[in-house]
Amino acid sequence: MRKVLLLVAVFAIFSIGTSAQDSITSESKQDQTGKSKKSENNILLTAKNYLTYLYNQDFEKLEKLMSNEMVFDDPTAIAFSGKAWKYEGKANILKFFKRSSQGTNSGFEIKEVFKTGEYVIFSLFYKGELDGSFFGIKDKKIILSAIPATTIIRVRNGLVIGHTDYVNYEELLKQVESQK
Repeated sequence: MRKVLLLVAVFAIFSIGTSAQDSITSESKQDQTGKSKKSENNILLTAKNYLTYLYNQDFEKLEKLMSNEMVFDDPTAIAFSGKAWKYEGKANILKFFKRSSQGTNSGFEIKEVFKTGEYVIFSLFYKGELDGSFFGIKDKKIILSAIPATTIIRVRNGLVIGHTDYVNYEELLKQVESQK
């Protein structure tokens, strides 16, 4: 359970890089047919703001962007915790994020971001300092990590209805093992 909490904590306090901000704008633009891009930009901004609030642990603002029926899942967590993670409902997800956002100092770099329909896909590279005690390392307090991940945020009617992570936990475990 501690491994599960630590790993989620790795992702719960990241801050969005400026590269995402440069590629996402709130301005309403017109395409060649004259159709407004405002709703498309709103989806991008909602996803970006959601991640920013999550990784900055601003749970009050985060909660306002979450649908009551939201689903968070990470099928790749099986490599880390022995089972995939899935939480349903705003209250359960917030509880999970709050509980797991302790003991790390991390950030990430956005490699690529794009939107298709209701989905915003972020290709990320996580970097962080993890609490070694979560991995049973008593004499080393800080574990350094740097791992690739993909986060998919689904937005409908201005609210996040889905958050799915695909993380290279095998690489994380190798990095932890090499620092024991």
